[in-house]
Amino acid sequence: MKKEWGVLIAIIVIAMGFRAYNLRHHYLMGNDAYLHYSVIRQAMTTGNLETYELSYGNPLILEPKGLYYVTLIPAYITGLPTAFLLTPLIAGAVTVLLSYLLTRDLFNKRVGLLTAIILALCVAHMYRTSPNSYRGDGFYLAFLLGILYAFNKSLKGTWRESLITGVLMGLSTTIWNGYPLGVLVIITGLIINSTTKYLKNKYKKEDLVKTFTLLISYYVLEYLFLLTGVIQRMFFTANTPLHTLIVFSPLLLSVIYHATKRVKKSRVMAVIIITGTIILTLSAGTINAMISEGLFENSLFYDIGVSELLPPEWGTLHALLSWTLYLAWPGVILLALILIKKQRADQLTYMAWVIVSSYLMLNYTRYNFIASITTASMTALLLDYVYTMVRKRNKYVAIAILCLFLIPYTVDGLNNINRVGPRMSEPWEQALNWAGENLDKGRVVTWWDHGSWVQYYTGLPTIVDSVNGQDQDRIRRIAEFLTSSENDAFTDWGAKYLILGGDVILYSGAVTGIAGADDYLVSLIGTPQPAMINGEQVNVFYAGGGRFELHDDETYFKTDKGTLVVDRTYYANASGSSVKESNYNTTQGCVVINPYTYLFFNDKACNSNYVQLMYGKGLAGYELLYRNNFVVIYEVV
Repeated sequence: MKKEWGVLIAIIVIAMGFRAYNLRHHYLMGNDAYLHYSVIRQAMTTGNLETYELSYGNPLILEPKGLYYVTLIPAYITGLPTAFLLTPLIAGAVTVLLSYLLTRDLFNKRVGLLTAIILALCVAHMYRTSPNSYRGDGFYLAFLLGILYAFNKSLKGTWRESLITGVLMGLSTTIWNGYPLGVLVIITGLIINSTTKYLKNKYKKEDLVKTFTLLISYYVLEYLFLLTGVIQRMFFTANTPLHTLIVFSPLLLSVIYHATKRVKKSRVMAVIIITGTIILTLSAGTINAMISEGLFENSLFYDIGVSELLPPEWGTLHALLSWTLYLAWPGVILLALILIKKQRADQLTYMAWVIVSSYLMLNYTRYNFIASITTASMTALLLDYVYTMVRKRNKYVAIAILCLFLIPYTVDGLNNINRVGPRMSEPWEQALNWAGENLDKGRVVTWWDHGSWVQYYTGLPTIVDSVNGQDQDRIRRIAEFLTSSENDAFTDWGAKYLILGGDVILYSGAVTGIAGADDYLVSLIGTPQPAMINGEQVNVFYAGGGRFELHDDETYFKTDKGTLVVDRTYYANASGSSVKESNYNTTQGCVVINPYTYLFFNDKACNSNYVQLMYGKGLAGYELLYRNNFVVIYEVV
């Protein structure tokens, strides 16, 4: 026992060390963390978490407020910067600990320790639990493992363990909007447990009491938080009768089992498992759609605007999950074989989670972190099986096999640790520091991905931001302004400043798709090569066999008339933003240089407000206040 916990403590220290590596950055990651920091900072100043003044016209309704209390309470003791950095780190350590406890009870100690070490070094999990990252989903994963662990204990325990499970489920609703995913798995687990006991003639009155205790405690807490405003958006409770039916379906089934004659029907069990798997997978997609489309009135707008909801690229999954992405699948098959033989309710419930998380991982980029516990545990299960088989013949060969996986996996994690989250570029930081020191009070128009950055550095309200970006009319209007040549001073919004960055081009598919500007072409082009043309030193760009010139003293210009063939073109189409191989012929365009890319714009894009404000001569009604090589700040006059 002491040796086991000594190893586990070492694993947790390693996990925290990997995640603390990102403390070297003095700024936060991504977009959402900046908004969350601003919300907590304002709450500490005003004593009010009910409203958030920096999101103009958009009440803070997307994030359950329990997420803020997790940090707000310790922040009064340690100060906000320290608490904000440490709470995600602690959540990551707790998740690693719970992953061990859960899989130890499900399988054995070795699987538990292997799961813990694999999760500790998993880049996808580090992305959500590093100190510079602050998101509800990272905290929720710790809650989810706690829920699964408590639920498994309740299967052989008393109503007290069921009460703890229900309370944890209720509290999880205050952490992340995706909590219905965990609720779905527990409901499935209740149905599996009652059905297996019924078919084995082992269903008792105590099982009915435990089911009742768990569901009532969860249901009461969820609606208590809803009524008190801790939960402000009802993704799962949008249809109250349907929600109530789903939640209490295990109880209804338990009552039927308790009241009817018990029979043995092994074939019925197989039918239930197969049917349940299909329903579970479909339900996971439905719940994700409810979560996603809750932000916008139609899924197309949201899918275009948020790349995290598009299917992931396999290379990205490999970078985040490493070799577990491949070894987990044989592990899933192994678990299925174990279930056919033993039919344990706790393992069947965990299989339900494996199905849900695998489906989400393969269909939505944002859910790769959820799959981190699944891929870790299934890989651990496979490694344990191989180790056990080989150890019967040669102990040292078995140890070598484990090392053959763990050493390259650790190296892979070290190599990819810098990919744990997007970081603000230096030009953005310089520009926003300037804005915080020099801008007077006033509302800011910016692209919604940058709204939270502006709020964090300047304390000024933005029209849209990365969390409260659900107002599609506003985002569409900004997109139309950027992609067209028609002026808009946003006077009805009371806008005083406009802040734009060169990285808006990264969202070109989203911007043009939302604006409906299908003929707005942007293309990344190759690095320029110096050449002598007509006795003059110029930079020559090559793209798909075409050639055009850029003089040293020009950063914005139009090419001579002719045909330029561009091989890689960003489009916005009916299914959202995508990259396609294409030959796009244009007779006129312009090339823009920024610190990171060389860009070609077709003629319409050249004349758009975005290009004119970022790289051209500006726009009437906008007075330039600040410019660096990547960010511009205008005052609306």
